Amino acid sequence: MNNPLKDGPWPMSRHGRPAKIQRSYQNDLVSKIKPLDGTFKAVQYGELNYDSTNYPLYFIATRDMDTSKPNILITGGVHGYETSGAHGAIEFMVKKASTYQSNFNLICAPCISPWGYETINRWNPDANDPNRNFFKGTLFPSAAK
Repeated sequence: MNNPLKDGPWPMSRHGRPAKIQRSYQNDLVSKIKPLDGTFKAVQYGELNYDSTNYPLYFIATRDMDTSKPNILITGGVHGYETSGAHGAIEFMVKKASTYQSNFNLICAPCISPWGYETINRWNPDANDPNRNFFKGTLFPSAAK
């Protein structure tokens, strides 16, 4: 698929300038995920390496998964410019998730595209849309995990 914002492997902003870091994934999101590792299980399931920056990928899950219960998957931050999804997923886990654990196993991946979150961008640095790459054999690293 041709991407009009792509200039080599680095996506351009809508204004034709290279994407730049505008906020912090670590400060804004990871700092809120790690304290949940007690009530829930916070696990680093992978890492994305873009340029010289490493982005650890986390999920938050019911501590004791029960195979007799249905699973619920909550995702956020698929498109970096959709901030409310990443923050909303974490807020749900902080404020509401424990009320559902008696009936469901919860698995929350609050930020699928941390580079997109930091650059407020829909795509990853290779100009791939993470929402179009959840399939077997995908080359999109955070969707492949």
